[in-house]
Amino acid sequence: MTLKKVQAARSSRPSQYNDLSPGYSEKPDNHNEGVFNYFLQGVTSKFFQFSGRASRKEYWSFMLGVFLTVLVSLLILKRFDISAETIAGAFGLLFFIPGTAVCVRRLHDIGLSGWWYLSCLIPAVNSVLTVVLGVIPSQSGANRYDL
Repeated sequence: MTLKKVQAARSSRPSQYNDLSPGYSEKPDNHNEGVFNYFLQGVTSKFFQFSGRASRKEYWSFMLGVFLTVLVSLLILKRFDISAETIAGAFGLLFFIPGTAVCVRRLHDIGLSGWWYLSCLIPAVNSVLTVVLGVIPSQSGANRYDL
């Protein structure tokens, strides 16, 4: 059967039967969003959102987006004799609030209070917490931080 025949057969059935597998939904699942979309949401629509939960994918997507943004900017702006400290400081200020928000939402996702983020003020804990937040699995089901 060709692709056109399959599509025609699907379109002739009622919409509830236009599925590829049991439980298929026309509405996209948030966990299937792309890495870049999570980063963009983190710096736009979820900029000040400290409530709710952030999956591991959302957390690492945001961290990767910040890293790549700073790296590319560093490579480009270095040609204009702008110091790395200036670039890092500017991006540190730019990503402070959305970075804190995604970390707090990630803490909520593993069942901890967002106040645990204050432990990042301890220099050695900051790096460890970044990795630990990214590898602890999410709490299954609803928790007290769900919207």
